[in-house]
Amino acid sequence: MIKLSFLGDIMCLKAQNDAVMKKHGEYRYDGYLSGLAPLLKDSNYVIANLESPIMRSPYTQDNITQSDVCFATPSSLLDEVKAAGIDFVATCNNHCLDRGVDGLSETLRCIKAAGIDCSGSYLTVGDSEKVFVKQVGTLKVAVICCTFGTNSQLNGVFLNEDEQWRIDLTKKQQKLLKLEFKTSGEGKSIEKYISDDVSPAAITNSKNQVFLERVLEKVHKAKEVADIVVAYPHVGGQYNPSPGFYTRFIIDSLKEAGADIIVANHPHTSLRCERLDNGVFCAYALGNLAFTPDVGFFLDNVLAEFGIVLHSYWDESTKRLIKLTFNVTRCMIGEDGITRVVEVSELYNRLTNKSERERLMIDNESVVNRFAGWAKSFEPYKEYVIF
Repeated sequence: MIKLSFLGDIMCLKAQNDAVMKKHGEYRYDGYLSGLAPLLKDSNYVIANLESPIMRSPYTQDNITQSDVCFATPSSLLDEVKAAGIDFVATCNNHCLDRGVDGLSETLRCIKAAGIDCSGSYLTVGDSEKVFVKQVGTLKVAVICCTFGTNSQLNGVFLNEDEQWRIDLTKKQQKLLKLEFKTSGEGKSIEKYISDDVSPAAITNSKNQVFLERVLEKVHKAKEVADIVVAYPHVGGQYNPSPGFYTRFIIDSLKEAGADIIVANHPHTSLRCERLDNGVFCAYALGNLAFTPDVGFFLDNVLAEFGIVLHSYWDESTKRLIKLTFNVTRCMIGEDGITRVVEVSELYNRLTNKSERERLMIDNESVVNRFAGWAKSFEPYKEYVIF
C-alpha cells in the first residue's frame, strides 16, 4: 500500500514576510510549516499548491510581496516546504505570473534547486509536452496540474500565442480589469480580485476549448504510462460556499479523460468531497494550508484559516484507492506576529480558555462536516476517516 497526501494553498503574505524579517533580520521561515511534519511522516508522496512566485536575493519592492493581489516570496520559503515533507508543488495558479515570465522561470529554477518536484508551468517547450510521472513505491504516479487563469486581469501579464505553452491553462487569460474593493483586513481600496466563479459561457467558447483539450490530452497520455493519474486543478470561486458550474465542468472533463483522483484548490476555503458517478473521488477544495489570517482578502465566517490534509491509500496490486482519511489544520498568528500551521486537535488539547476551546470545537465541526458531508457533533481529533 502507498500513501499519497494532498495539501491546499501555500501562501506567504506581506504580513508574514514583515514578521519574520522583524524577528530574524532576514527572511527565515523556520517553523511556519513544522506542524505538518507529524501528519506527513508516513506519506510516500506529498502534493501541495505553491501560490506565489519564488525569488532569490537581493530583495527589493519589485521582487517581494507588497500588495494583497500580487505576490513574490523569498526562496528560503522552499527550505521550510522541503523540511515539512512536501515532495511536489503545483506551479500553475492565478498568481504564477505575478512577476511575469521572468518570475515564473526564476520560480521553477528555485524549486529545482531546492530538490522539490513540480509541474503545471515550464521552462521549455519540450518540458511542456511531457507528463510528470513519479515512481512511488511499486507504482507510477502521474500528476496533471492546470489553472483557470493567471490574474492577467490584475497583473497585466499576458502570454503571447507563441508562449502559451508555459502554463497549463483551461481557458484563455482574462482581459485587464481595474475595480475598487475594500479589504476586510486593512480597509483600504485596492484592485479587486475576482471572487465569482468563471462564467458558464466560458465552456462553449471555442478559444477556451483549445486550452482545455491540451490539458485533457495530458491526462490521456498519463493513462498510458502511469498506474495512478492525479488531477490537481486550480479552479473555483474565491470563498464560494460550493463548487460553481465551471468548476463542475472542469472536474467532469478530467474525470471523463481518465483521472483516478481529483483534488482541486483556489477557493481559499475547504469545500466538500464526494465520489463522482464513475467512482472517482473528488475534493473540490482543501482550503488554505499556509497563509496569514485577518489580512488582505480575508472574509469572516468562511473559516479560511483552516485547511484539510487529505491522505489517500492505494493498493499496489490492484492499483485502486482503498482508504481516505484527513486531518484539519489551522493557521495561527503567534505573539511574535509570525503565522504557524498547527493541527487542530493538538491546538484544542493545549488550550485552557473554555470559550476558546468551545469556539475551536464549533469551527472544527463546521470544517469537517462541510468537507466530509457529515452532520455530526464531536470534539476535535487528529484523523477523520472518510472510508
